[in-house]
Amino acid sequence: MMLRYIIPAFIILLGVLLLLKGVFHLKISVSRIAFGVLFLWLAFSLMFGGMFSQNIFLFQHTANRPTHSAKYDVIFSQNNVDLTDAPDGASYDINCVFGETVIIVPKDAKIDASGSGAFCQIRFADKGQIAFGSENMTIGPQDASVTLRLRISAVFSEVRIIEAQ
Repeated sequence: MMLRYIIPAFIILLGVLLLLKGVFHLKISVSRIAFGVLFLWLAFSLMFGGMFSQNIFLFQHTANRPTHSAKYDVIFSQNNVDLTDAPDGASYDINCVFGETVIIVPKDAKIDASGSGAFCQIRFADKGQIAFGSENMTIGPQDASVTLRLRISAVFSEVRIIEAQ
């Protein structure tokens, strides 16, 4: 919800700064102000909940074994998500920005995965990969007893889905 207002406000601020710089020939460092506002917004979003989930991993290396549906935001971090004990029908949203995430899925499960990214590498358990754009993929047997849903977003990151041994 907060993202709905922040991005347009950010674009308006950039436009106003560019107009002031161009029309009145003011010495304004638009890029420095833009990065400053962006980092302030990120800091306040992390402190007060903002657009991020409760599972935020910032500058850390973690391993998780969730037992129910969850959302993960991995920012400048490395995260391993082990879904081998996940219940049937569970859904996971994983967002990775400037980081690395390894998702371990059960070998005999059906995985409905959708991935979208920019300047990234999302690998679907030797079935294909995304570097830029989006794709939907099904991994595993169609008649599996367990079905998991993954929604992956990545920017300047690597996300790998691997099958458990």
